[in-house]
Amino acid sequence: MNSGRMILTKNLRHIRMFRLQSVLSVVYVGAMLANICFGWLTLTERLQGFVFFSLYFFCSIQKWNWNLDIAGIQVINSFLDYEDELLADNAPPPLSLGAKMMRIFIPAGEISLSAVALLQFLLLRYAPCTPPFIMSMQPNCTNRAGFSAVQLGVHLFEGWMFWHMMMAAGCWFVHVFFTGILSLLSYFKILNRRSNLIIAQYVTINHYSDIAMPGFLAFPLIAVNCLTTNVVVFTLAAFVNSASEKVMESLGKKAGGLSGKKLLIKRQIRGCSVLKVKFGSNFIDRGTPLVMQTFCINQTVSLTLIKQGKKVH
Repeated sequence: MNSGRMILTKNLRHIRMFRLQSVLSVVYVGAMLANICFGWLTLTERLQGFVFFSLYFFCSIQKWNWNLDIAGIQVINSFLDYEDELLADNAPPPLSLGAKMMRIFIPAGEISLSAVALLQFLLLRYAPCTPPFIMSMQPNCTNRAGFSAVQLGVHLFEGWMFWHMMMAAGCWFVHVFFTGILSLLSYFKILNRRSNLIIAQYVTINHYSDIAMPGFLAFPLIAVNCLTTNVVVFTLAAFVNSASEKVMESLGKKAGGLSGKKLLIKRQIRGCSVLKVKFGSNFIDRGTPLVMQTFCINQTVSLTLIKQGKKVH
């Protein structure tokens, strides 16, 4: 009885801490936006700050779960139950090239989540007034040399904020979105067998001399993560749609050779729709990775030409 109460108390403490982190994330991101829009920053500093703001903003949205919605863990449990019960009689499919790449990509992504937070802390230690962080909100902020307990405390707080936001948001991406895509592609293979990076890129190219090392490494690391995610993960997500179309086409052809309730089976197949992975309010198809990469490259080139004082035709 006492152990049950201790577990309940511990869980309640974790819930309160998670909700506190969620509220702090929203307040912190709001302060960043206010600093970028109304602070004492130059245009170059606003562009540098927008890289971090975009990342924080996205993480705060992904992390927010005040009422502890269990949808994410239900997706994981659904995959596990499907494999344990419905696919128990099927041998595991051989690893595809995408699966082998994902086995490397997922651990690397988990490591990079902490690496970006560490690089941000180092950046702030070398350049305390880096936008859009707390010290840059002072009107006469200068990069002071020497040790300051207040600055160290502020930088540790901001490093902790970045770390828990990245880990909370990245958890669902890695274990639901990334892993779920591979699971769906594996299921399609079994069915067939049975039936038969914008601103970060710009800052990296044009403002490498304005940001102190080694903190500058955070920007190319973010850009590489975005590029790799787009090329690897979104390409695999697009395969879900094409694999689903192939399965539907294969089932339609095989239904034509059946006897008995052939018309009923055909109606049931027509009633099924192809699968697409939804990301935000849009669905991912075969052209999505190319469209995203083209958009990032075009925007980077446009910003570079604008910085050089040239017009884009």
